[in-house]
Amino acid sequence: MWWPKRGLGVARRWRRWFAKQSKLSEREKEIVKVLRTVYDSEGQDVVYKGLISGVKANEEGLVSISLQLTTDYRDLKKKCETAVNQLPWANVCRVSMAPARTGPPGQGQKDASSASPGSPLYSPQEATPSEGKKGLRGVKNTIAVSSCKGGVGKSTVSVNLAYALHKAGYKVGIYDSDIYGPSLPTMVTPPDPILRMGQNNLIIAPSYMGVKVMSFGFNNPYDPISTDQKARQSTIMRGPRASRVVEQLALDTDWGDLDYLVVDFPPGTGDIHLTLAQTLNFSSAVVVTTPQKLAHVDVVKGMDMFDKVNVPIIALLENMAYFECGSCGERAYPFGTGKTEEVAELFGLSNFYRIPIRTELSEHGDKGDPIVLSEEKHLESLVKSYDEIADVVVTETRRLKETKGKYGVSIPVVSEEGLDIKLTKPEGDEFWVPSVVLRKSCKGAGNNPNFVKDDVTAKQITPRGNYAVSILWSDSHSSLFSYDHIEQLANKTRLP
Repeated sequence: MWWPKRGLGVARRWRRWFAKQSKLSEREKEIVKVLRTVYDSEGQDVVYKGLISGVKANEEGLVSISLQLTTDYRDLKKKCETAVNQLPWANVCRVSMAPARTGPPGQGQKDASSASPGSPLYSPQEATPSEGKKGLRGVKNTIAVSSCKGGVGKSTVSVNLAYALHKAGYKVGIYDSDIYGPSLPTMVTPPDPILRMGQNNLIIAPSYMGVKVMSFGFNNPYDPISTDQKARQSTIMRGPRASRVVEQLALDTDWGDLDYLVVDFPPGTGDIHLTLAQTLNFSSAVVVTTPQKLAHVDVVKGMDMFDKVNVPIIALLENMAYFECGSCGERAYPFGTGKTEEVAELFGLSNFYRIPIRTELSEHGDKGDPIVLSEEKHLESLVKSYDEIADVVVTETRRLKETKGKYGVSIPVVSEEGLDIKLTKPEGDEFWVPSVVLRKSCKGAGNNPNFVKDDVTAKQITPRGNYAVSILWSDSHSSLFSYDHIEQLANKTRLP
């Protein structure tokens, strides 16, 4: 076969791709063919771009596709499902996120934008869930504790949540994934914090009060008042290397058999966060914030990130919510109130908790003694709050597992019927609300109900995780509504 001289590199890549295709079944070849009609935001099809890691199809018409995580992952996922469902024999199509590449330390991870035609980032063998995750094989549930905003108390929540779960009788581990500012070595004090390799080539996780703990801070201890220069050396590394360290600590730690692994996320939504989302199969997430609007702006971004990587948020925790006077018992709200409730309502979260400002919290944290283990009587209410959050994590995570069918969680369907919006619940119940009424109820920024026209319609309806739906209206305004909000509004309007 003749190949143009100027395209020799492309030709070689396509030869390799044709060789791989020869190993596919006839149905899998059909899937690849229809996936070539799916284009990304840059106008390239997902097969040529190398975004498809693997395809599988069986005789029952069940299709599995492994797709790389990109900025438009959700859009591409829907397009892939739509394209494959057009095949007459395809009954169910499941598109899942390809796991992070697990190569030797220091090996860089390819970027989807630079993938060569026919050269997927991960082969189907690499996309096997247990591949390269030896240290995590005994972990049943992984819980993310995140905020996207720094200084809101994520680490305090992570540690006390973990020990509350341990008190309830579960086997628990904590992973501090913040490379640049690890907090775990301060908040817990294992008798032997030195990281060592075990006989199985996995890192032995230090243990404190019955909970396994892991942090980069144990490998790179920092003491700001030490006269030893090495003890005052901060961590300085670029994003890709930091992501690799986070991945290595997660995968190469011998966690053993755990019921829950609590992962303390660093601030932001960058490389490390995407690496964690690709590497760890998160069961659920707890989001931490403070009452100020300044914190909520970033917290919502973090919640959107979890939505994009399909991690269900089960609880919203407002830290430093109020201060209670020790003399009169009156509560003061130095950072205001109301903003966190708006976020909870916006995302349809029923599990909402407030943690007060208490000097004992910081004192116990500085001593390396989780306050949730305290038996002091004046701390009972505070300890009870963390115990309740632990109960919610157990209950909601179990519920998510039970309601998750073979191909995903059953969620309501929102559709447009003329000038009305219809909400259809999984059990078949239908709720109707006029489009103009729903549009006017939007609590988003820039919305003025007085300027909403009666003939407004929904141009695009997009599910957001398991709790809400995003609607782009004909007047170019975008709204986010929880399913509960639509149902309550429908009951108020009492349409037939």
